Formats: sequence, structure tokens, C-alpha cells
Amino acid sequence: MGADLYESYAGSILASAALGAAAFANPALVPEGWSGVDAQLAALLLPLVIAGLGIFLSIVGIFLVKTDEDASQKSLLAALAKGINLSTALVIVAAVLAAAILMPKTRVPSGVGIRIAAASTAATITSAVERLIPLASA
Repeated sequence: MGADLYESYAGSILASAALGAAAFANPALVPEGWSGVDAQLAALLLPLVIAGLGIFLSIVGIFLVKTDEDASQKSLLAALAKGINLSTALVIVAAVLAAAILMPKTRVPSGVGIRIAAASTAATITSAVERLIPLASA
């Protein structure tokens, strides 16, 4: 991973963790039955957990890419797409589960955990769709 790409990846994780912790600094936003510190800690850990699961599931996707020795480019691309798409689906499921586990008091449809999972899912789907759209030649 290039230095600039890694910096952007780490920066986005840290920024979302900081925003999550800052969101629950206001006592009015803390879910009922939680202390402010517990809510902030869960919101801080959620992006880190999702990123960690994403790395692990990307490695799983690498091991799913299998082809024959004399495979055509079409079958190579199909195998690569299989690994990427399955990893993407697994990350979506993992993000929803992580949000439900770390933010249990916010599981209702209007809750924060569901909104975080929906935003993560939308970003992942958008990224997957961008890969499918061919780039226009300049």
C-alpha cells in the first residue's frame, strides 16, 4: 500500500473515530442507560473494528481467487471479481454486526448504530459500483 493511500486510509479511520467520540460528548445524545464515556468508547471503537474486520475479510477474499495455470484474461478477471465481490458482501455484513454489537442501545431503525451501518453499507456499495463502471478514455 502506497504511503499516500495508507495515510488517507488511516486518516479516515481516525477522523470517523474522533467524530464518533465527539458525537456523544453532548449528554442529550447519549442513549438511555449508557454513560457518556461508554457511548464515546463504543463510537470510537466502531470504525477501528470495521477497519480491522475489513482487512481480515480482504485477506479471505484473496484466498478465494483461484484460476487454472493457462487461464484466459476473462477467467482471471472473473476470479478476481469473485474475490472482491465476496469480500465486499462480507464487509457489509460485518459492519452491520459490529454496529449492532457495539451500539446495542441504538438498534432501533432510527438509532445511531443502524445509521452508521447504513452509511458504511452505502459507501461500500458505491465503491463496488464504481469498479464496475468502465473509465471513459480521454
